[in-house]
Amino acid sequence: IEALFRRSAVETAISEYVTDHYPKGASATYSTGETLTIAIVDNKYSPSNLWNGRWRSTWVISPESGEIKGTIKVNVHYYEDGNVQLNSTKDIEITSTPVNPEDLAASAAAYARSICKAENEFQNALNESHVELSEHTFKGLRRALPLTRQKIDWDK
Repeated sequence: IEALFRRSAVETAISEYVTDHYPKGASATYSTGETLTIAIVDNKYSPSNLWNGRWRSTWVISPESGEIKGTIKVNVHYYEDGNVQLNSTKDIEITSTPVNPEDLAASAAAYARSICKAENEFQNALNESHVELSEHTFKGLRRALPLTRQKIDWDK
């Protein structure tokens, strides 16, 4: 019975988190007795803008040890002037101690905050990587001068 209440409390906390952070997100929480498994999914399809995206994360919580293991997968497909895809996967391990093992709601909220923090850090890292790619990496791939090592006189 305690596992059922624990699962219900975590499901409530995660549902609130998903509602706040994912526009069309969905989540599910499962219990195997000793662990809790959380799945979070959000999709965004924009065929008129020629792109689609999907966020998927899976988290396994061991309440006895306070350990949270997760995997985040992001897929973005842009297909206007070609076919560009971003596929990113990150495995995460968090050690979280419940606020009070007797207070299931507070423990569930602590798990949700830990998951929120990890997903935000991953999202921020993706954003920084994108900025680095567009501002520095692509510029580094371009040639400063043509092979002749002379500037082209475009007025000729």
